[in-house]
Amino acid sequence: NRPDIIDSALVRSGRFDKMIYIPSPDKESRIKILEVHTKNMPLSRDVSLEEIGDKTDGYVGSDLENLCREAGMMAYRENPEASEVSQKNFWMRCALSDRLLTKTCLSSTRALHRKWARPSRRREGRWRNWDYTSNPPLT
Repeated sequence: NRPDIIDSALVRSGRFDKMIYIPSPDKESRIKILEVHTKNMPLSRDVSLEEIGDKTDGYVGSDLENLCREAGMMAYRENPEASEVSQKNFWMRCALSDRLLTKTCLSSTRALHRKWARPSRRREGRWRNWDYTSNPPLT
């Protein structure tokens, strides 16, 4: 999530030559991640993982894991005798949450893409005089 803080010595030629951008999960993927992290968690009937997945756009896997863990902790803090985690616990945690994938991270990732992205060898001839300040379509 933070390629801008990687030491430049690690990304020089011969080390890690390629940077691969992996976008944040879509709604279906977020729901599956939530299912994994709530598998052993007793959920009340009002919990809708589909609704939580819909409202957590921009969350990455670790954000969702933290959301589930903290929702469980909130349920316990509210009532140590509680046997289930409710939808309210998830929404309370969402309101307090700091997503790991912020707009700053996304903009720095795009800036690095503009800095390091190069066309494939198959296209080198077409892009020989290209100034690398804008993003070409990559293959």
